[in-house]
Amino acid sequence: MVSLLVVMSESEDAAFAKAILGRNNDWFVDSASSMASALDLLKRKRYDAIVISYNLRDGCCLSLREWINDECAFIVVTPPDDSRATAQALVGGATDCVIRDALFEISLRSSVANVVKQTGDKTTKVRLRRNTSPLPVNNRLKKVLARKREEGQPVGH
Repeated sequence: MVSLLVVMSESEDAAFAKAILGRNNDWFVDSASSMASALDLLKRKRYDAIVISYNLRDGCCLSLREWINDECAFIVVTPPDDSRATAQALVGGATDCVIRDALFEISLRSSVANVVKQTGDKTTKVRLRRNTSPLPVNNRLKKVLARKREEGQPVGH
């Protein structure tokens, strides 16, 4: 059974996402309404993937990403018409991004299904990183952009 954690500030969005993902009988879905409550769940349980809103009441989802091992899929739900949030999420370590638009239901199911298929039968699950001091996302993004500039790659505005 695949274990998923949905983290969204708006209870309606969380309930909708949980209902979409819960239709698959092979997926167990938990939900949290903040980064703090997500961290609390992560201390007690292990998840194969996290589906999380880009903006949460207690911060940006990328702050939570810094505490999650790379083996865990991290799917970020971004607002419609916000390509900057999508780019920052991908640079910040998101496995995939899903735009919260008219195709949200299809996109979310497809994204999670693809991630589950890619992980296959791996037994690795999310674990909180220990003894690490997360690099602030803004500094991480600055370093990535600086490296791209040095390599002569185009950087968005």
